[in-house]
Amino acid sequence: MSKLTIATSDIDRAGTDAEVEVIFGGNDGWHATYPQTLDNPGDDFERGSIGVYDVNLCYMTDVKSIIIDLSDSGYGPDWHIAWIRLEDSDSGLDVYSDVNHWLEAGYYHYFSFKPTSQAWSNNIVIPQEVLERTPRLATSRRKIAPTS
Repeated sequence: MSKLTIATSDIDRAGTDAEVEVIFGGNDGWHATYPQTLDNPGDDFERGSIGVYDVNLCYMTDVKSIIIDLSDSGYGPDWHIAWIRLEDSDSGLDVYSDVNHWLEAGYYHYFSFKPTSQAWSNNIVIPQEVLERTPRLATSRRKIAPTS
């Protein structure tokens, strides 16, 4: 499993109650993961919060992008993300996106990843109370037909 960390900005109305799904894209543009819903116990994506999620990269080792889909539901479904980081210790993948952008609900939002070595700071600090939460595996609501 890989670890996705998303920081919601600490600005007015930055949080969202929308359902959030992500898809990861590979280097060649042809490979992508299936949609995965991000949902930890409690209230995710609140203003100033940092969420950590286990995600499945479907054997991709060179992830270059993320697509985020916000459902148009809940109170205040728009969302402002500060940054995103994706790590996979098995493959050595460690990438980030300095998003700093409003995401409008009901649309797909595309962001490119860069190596974390090019980040504004290699010392991204995740508060201890976030680390103590047990991340829950991201799940897909869509049925995927088995391949033969």
